[in-house]
Amino acid sequence: MKNLKFRAWDKENNKMLVGYYPQALFYYVENNEQRFDVIQFTGLKDDDGKEIFQDDIVEIQNKNETKTPYRSKVHWNYDGAQVVAHPAHIKMGIGHSRKLSEFCDCGFGGKYNVSCKVVGNIYELPELLTNGA
Repeated sequence: MKNLKFRAWDKENNKMLVGYYPQALFYYVENNEQRFDVIQFTGLKDDDGKEIFQDDIVEIQNKNETKTPYRSKVHWNYDGAQVVAHPAHIKMGIGHSRKLSEFCDCGFGGKYNVSCKVVGNIYELPELLTNGA
């Protein structure tokens, strides 16, 4: 069974709440609903083994497809954790969204020519998304 993990952004104090049991976090957030954004763990880890959450900013690359890495916000859709496609792919009309799992080897080193690294999140470092992804 997969562990569900959450964290929450406290809009009032501009800080991330982490390390809480989900029940305790939800109890606290439920009583202060407008104050928090609840953020879910994707179940994936970056190249260094760091857990990737919704609204994290990742620097990703598939060297078989592009020469340059790029940054994207992690978001959810019906197909799981997603990132915006490489700007060159969007320009060519190839697609707008990619599965985050295509870039992550969960810290095991099993995928070649792909990289994924958490560089921040949209709450603490929004300026990392210079391309608007």
